[in-house]
Amino acid sequence: MPRVISLVLLCSLAFYVSSDQIVVGALQKIFPYAAVAKVKALTTNVNKETTKPKAKAVVTKWIPANWKAAGATVDAKNQLSKQAYAQKKALTFIDFRFSLKKYINYLFAQAVSTKYLTQADADSLRTLYWASDAKAVNNFTQTSQIFMTEAATKVKEPSTLKAKMPRVVSLVLLCSLVFYVSSDQIVQGALEKIFPYAAVAKVKTLTTNVNKQTVIAKAKTVVKNWIPKNWKAANAKVDAKNPLSKQAYAQKKALAFIDYRFSLKKYINYLYNQAVKTKYLTTPEANNMRTMFWAADAKALNNYTVTCQTFMVEAMTKIKKTPTIQDSVTDLTGKFAAANPTDYANLQWT
Repeated sequence: MPRVISLVLLCSLAFYVSSDQIVVGALQKIFPYAAVAKVKALTTNVNKETTKPKAKAVVTKWIPANWKAAGATVDAKNQLSKQAYAQKKALTFIDFRFSLKKYINYLFAQAVSTKYLTQADADSLRTLYWASDAKAVNNFTQTSQIFMTEAATKVKEPSTLKAKMPRVVSLVLLCSLVFYVSSDQIVQGALEKIFPYAAVAKVKTLTTNVNKQTVIAKAKTVVKNWIPKNWKAANAKVDAKNPLSKQAYAQKKALAFIDYRFSLKKYINYLYNQAVKTKYLTTPEANNMRTMFWAADAKALNNYTVTCQTFMVEAMTKIKKTPTIQDSVTDLTGKFAAANPTDYANLQWT
């Protein structure tokens, strides 16, 4: 039933195709150095496509001549100042939007067919949700927060819809990781540190393929199969004093890193669930903290120590509660360690 309920929060594609459209602002964030008129044209053309391959083809074709306007002032520290990175970001965004539509179609069909919601109730929530999506510039987490606030103020009449609203509103806030799974992904720079003598293009491919895996054993298999031919590029200048110049050591390091990443996801999910369950954080607050953590993780190139330091400094300024968020995390970490000693040990990877 929870999966069925959550559908109502996301439903829109079946009836209002235009309402689930990408907004110009979303693509402007990905292409900050492009001319606004060019991004507007791109948005219009992408929104015309009904299949993911065609939408991606539109983006891919548009990028070379338009991603950066002539004379644009570029911040070299911004990863979006790199064409390859911006393209990867844009194509991932297309994946996100089509996955969202697919999920909506499934959930909406289930809710209506099981008569959990009347068509009128579903239409009301659907319209409200997609309006929130547009206001949030296609940001899923912010969309959830806007929707929750507006739903609470607008749905007041006595009806079956109102009776279901508390559960409906809560569920929409729990879905953010379903769509932006890339947020907890391994970044290329992390694997480049483990394989400093490999060709960058090869490491990029490895990163992509590992990130596709949802099971630790399969992720490790991808690494093992990649190493023999790719861990050291032909003619690479090797520092014999560097342990990573030894294939066996590099492989062991990489496999331990995979252990760490899967354990980290488990740990963060544990903290999230416990914070919400104990009501230390509201669901929107927990969503924000989780998003903030994974953003810090990406900036730190998956370095756990740096990530935690960056995250906690920012979190302490946003969450003003007793006990402090730092004390709360410390307490929950102790409980996680006791219940999951192997996973906790994996977090100490360096």
